[in-house]
Formats: sequence, C-alpha cells, structure tokens
Amino acid sequence: MSYKNLRVWQGALEIAVEVLRLVESCQNYAFADQVRRSAISVPSNIAEGMTRDSEVEKNRFLSIAKASNAELETQLLIAKKLGYFSNDVCEELLKQVQKVNFQLYYLKIKVVPKARPT
Repeated sequence: MSYKNLRVWQGALEIAVEVLRLVESCQNYAFADQVRRSAISVPSNIAEGMTRDSEVEKNRFLSIAKASNAELETQLLIAKKLGYFSNDVCEELLKQVQKVNFQLYYLKIKVVPKARPT
C-alpha cells in the first residue's frame, strides 16, 4: 500500500497546505518559519517511514511525525493566543491535528515489532 492512500498522510498533507497558506501573512517571520517546518515534517515523515523496509525504521519515522505533530499543535495554540490566526481557524486545525495524532498512534501500534517469547 502506498503512503498516499493512508488517511493519516492525506490529513497531515491537508493541514500542511492550510498552515502554509495561513503563515504567508504572518509578520513574525521566525514563528512562521518554525510553523512551516513542523507542518511539513508531519506528512514528510509519514511518507518516509512507510517506505522504509524494516518495521523498526518505519516506527522511528512515525515517532518523528508524531513529535512534529505535537510541535505543530503547540505552535497553533501559541498562534491562537497571540491572535496570529482566527480562533475558528485555529480550533479547526487543532481538531485536525488531534485526529492525525490518534491515527499516527494506531498506525504506529500496527508496525511495532512483536516481542519474541523468552
């Protein structure tokens, strides 16, 4: 199965596109750059992980995607508090980020190598 068929990758890609559109008008360039990087990192690491040959490598990149997703969530909360984006836009993006987080959690569970009996 291609990573492009995964709902989690599709959702993360949509979030990234929306975030990139939103930060175009952000006057805090350092903040905008950081938000861009974390938003792009999520679908990129999902794609990279799902194309790795070993389950350990897949899991590693899915963990990185999950961490980047948490970073993005934090940055959206900051943007909301500072009024960089509207509350409605932030709330919708935060819901989407949480959905990606749950999907990553379950995808990661599926690829974790099973423990060998001792």
